[in-house]
Amino acid sequence: MAQCTLLGTTILAFGQAHPTSTTRLGAVMSLGSDSILLQPAKERLNMLLSVECPGLAKIVLIGDGPARKALTDDGSPVRSYPDSISFRFTIGSRTAADEMQPNEFETKASADHFQSNLHFRLRVFHGIHSTTYDPAEVTMLGVPADIPYDERIYHFTFKLKDIPVDDRMMLEVLDEQGNRVGKFHLQIL
Repeated sequence: MAQCTLLGTTILAFGQAHPTSTTRLGAVMSLGSDSILLQPAKERLNMLLSVECPGLAKIVLIGDGPARKALTDDGSPVRSYPDSISFRFTIGSRTAADEMQPNEFETKASADHFQSNLHFRLRVFHGIHSTTYDPAEVTMLGVPADIPYDERIYHFTFKLKDIPVDDRMMLEVLDEQGNRVGKFHLQIL
């Protein structure tokens, strides 16, 4: 599956091949896209994910590689991720496709049922240990799930406390049985 490391050794979200010595994060940033092909129906669904977090816009990254530091505008070190991070996830056949080869996913569900019954979780990695978080709230935007449609948009928020800024995060998209459909990465340092 396609993955996008937000920040680390490569800054893909900003379209740069190499990190710059100073980078300001944004309140809204793309975390990438992926595609799946539902089998045996042969229906393609494209996924887009963005992070929405005003607290990230207060972070400036200084330096490169292992010397990289996260600071606030006044130069104070950033020690942890913001306490609340929201995501906007779009899935559907009308969503633009970036992936040439979609990942195949076996399901008997129709595309509409499949995309209308997704779940999300956030895994936070600290060294070799990980902690899993469920969203504090999930909202479906646009057309309600009980009306058939070719696209669904979810907005969900995770409440976090004292997650060190050098931890890595992976957002997992799950079908209604809990099988992982997609994953997207978020990393500041």
